[in-house]
Amino acid sequence: MTVGNLQNELTQDIRARSHPYVLIPVDKDTKRRMMMTAEGYSYRLAKQIRDDDRTYTMLDLDVDDVNKKTQIYLRHHPETVASKNEI
Repeated sequence: MTVGNLQNELTQDIRARSHPYVLIPVDKDTKRRMMMTAEGYSYRLAKQIRDDDRTYTMLDLDVDDVNKKTQIYLRHHPETVASKNEI
């Protein structure tokens, strides 16, 4: 069994046993993971987006602007569109 297969099996096992938690990468090494609640992860992600102006740029957009940007993105990345069976 390869390391990748073992990691996938362990990840699936942890997800099955710890439903309210998510596994997130700790740093650039994607094999290092940390468990935290989805709410905690959302908080950390939003805080990083808000506080780190070197990585993210906040734009002043209205709903129409966001819809236009989303449609452009989806045209260029059709694999990201979920099928009706997945929803």
